[in-house]
Amino acid sequence: MNPFVFPLMILAGVAVLRAALKGAGAEKVSFSIAGKKVLLVGDSLAVGLSPPLKKLVEADGGQLSTRATVGTTIRQWARSPWLAASLASARPALVVASLGTNDLPLAGDRSEDVTSIVDQVRAAGAELVWVEPPTMTLPDRGNIRATLHRLVPASSLFPGPSVRFERAPDRIHATPKGYAELAAAVWDWMKRR
Repeated sequence: MNPFVFPLMILAGVAVLRAALKGAGAEKVSFSIAGKKVLLVGDSLAVGLSPPLKKLVEADGGQLSTRATVGTTIRQWARSPWLAASLASARPALVVASLGTNDLPLAGDRSEDVTSIVDQVRAAGAELVWVEPPTMTLPDRGNIRATLHRLVPASSLFPGPSVRFERAPDRIHATPKGYAELAAAVWDWMKRR
């Protein structure tokens, strides 16, 4: 046997295996929200995300309910009855949390609070998607981004800083068009993960 044939056979086998694995991934059932309830919770970014996200959820056959309060922090959501009451009322299959923007300029560790929110959502039997705060002019004094990356699984943490969208003059919030862009990015990401 030619000494080059065996290594070529191995390389060909590896190529076939890679193609088969890639094909198996392509057959993966895509994300579907049809018939499911979605709960959006959070701060002012959640308030802005709610109308365009509702359209996307409903277009896919789901239902969206929102509990959002302007100016709220991760700590407030973790330590108040808001989340538990919202979970009990909505009984969602999926929770989208848009929290952390108001925590960026605050010093102090939020690990316990992030863990509390994750645990409450899981205990309610829901899947969690956390929308990481987009790029802001606010300093991250509490290391919120690092905390979220450490405590929220990557498959559940939407990379907010990677999205560009039309901003309001305050450079924190979005315009209506910007919220639609952000909602579309979140929804597309959820379908691809």
